[in-house]
Amino acid sequence: MRELQREKEQAEERLTENEQRATVLQQEREFYSCQSRTLQQSLTQLTVDKKQTEVELKAEIESRMELERRLKQAEEALQNLEKGLSSLERSKEKDDKMKGDVNNLRKFFEECICAAEIEAKLPSIMKNAVYLHKATARRIKSCRIQRRASKHHWLKHSQSFVVARGDSAGMEDLRETARRLTSDSCFRKSVYKIITRHDQEASAKKDD
Repeated sequence: MRELQREKEQAEERLTENEQRATVLQQEREFYSCQSRTLQQSLTQLTVDKKQTEVELKAEIESRMELERRLKQAEEALQNLEKGLSSLERSKEKDDKMKGDVNNLRKFFEECICAAEIEAKLPSIMKNAVYLHKATARRIKSCRIQRRASKHHWLKHSQSFVVARGDSAGMEDLRETARRLTSDSCFRKSVYKIITRHDQEASAKKDD
């Protein structure tokens, strides 16, 4: 009887140990299963982030190429504008061309301002990459609305850009338009230089 009792107790102890091991194994399985799901989610998120980064990089390259193209157009418009202001001959055709150059420069700098505003907000937007496209689209839409609202205002001043040589009131309009055209100091200095030379030539012509 004592032998049977001892075997029974040993069997119960082994059963208890096995149950404890089974519990530990189950906990380990749950832990590793949870770790596996977490790693899978991380891998999925990394894949999404990689695709998003590739899209953003492609958009950045296209944006820079477009900006270079617009910059080249703006430089050509500025050169044409300088030639037009320096020319002694005036005609309706030349005046219309100069107005077109002013409009091209205006559009270019409006786009630069919008791009700068968007770029300034990118760090905070990048923290939420999922909302990057929507946030950027909203910002671009906002810039376009503001640009449309100011279109008439800009057009009014751009129309006064081309003036009769020697007309002091017209030259004041020219200066005002140049000031409003852009906040870039280098561009403004270049335009003012053209205007100053224009005034000097007009004064020299009067003295002759």
